[in-house]
Amino acid sequence: IFSGATLTIEPDVVVKFSYTTELNLEGALNAIGTMEQPIRFTSIADDTAGGDTNGDGNASISRYADWEGIFLLPGASATIQHASIRYGGIYQCSFTCISRALIQNFGGMLTLTNVELSPFAPYIDNLAQFGGSTTIINSRISEARDGIVVSGGTLMIHGSSIAGHLGYRLRNNTGSTIDATNNWWGHAGGPQHDTNLGGNGGRILG
Repeated sequence: IFSGATLTIEPDVVVKFSYTTELNLEGALNAIGTMEQPIRFTSIADDTAGGDTNGDGNASISRYADWEGIFLLPGASATIQHASIRYGGIYQCSFTCISRALIQNFGGMLTLTNVELSPFAPYIDNLAQFGGSTTIINSRISEARDGIVVSGGTLMIHGSSIAGHLGYRLRNNTGSTIDATNNWWGHAGGPQHDTNLGGNGGRILG
């Protein structure tokens, strides 16, 4: 947990998370990569990023829900550019099943630019917005149950690809309008003609 502090991650850094770990933000995260030197947030089992960190050879394979994700608490901020965030989220079943998105914004300020979100998961969402504000520019959000679920706060997404989801690519559960223009939804019809865009009282501008 980063409370009141600023965490800065330099270009070309690989940040790996072990099982059941998460990044809780109460302060600020500045993760500014470049096109040539992107930042990668991934599982400790992901040998394609930074090598065999857990030292087990080919014994473990990275997969969705390897780590729990990035959570923005009220008042936190995160600026992430030229980065990939993968293999996170939560999916657990005992008496009931619990699913949590790879990134969850509970009231912070989140900005993603040239970022790839890809949990490769049939049961996990890429991003859940409960409050605060999220801006997504020129990013790729793919291969999950739902792409983005907005249940509070504001969302703006421009110039991005939101495709390959089993459920909703973008779900608006608020009474407000989401600004989702100039994006690719997996077809040329746009959000108005997309059966995988949903809402409950709000609408999607695109």
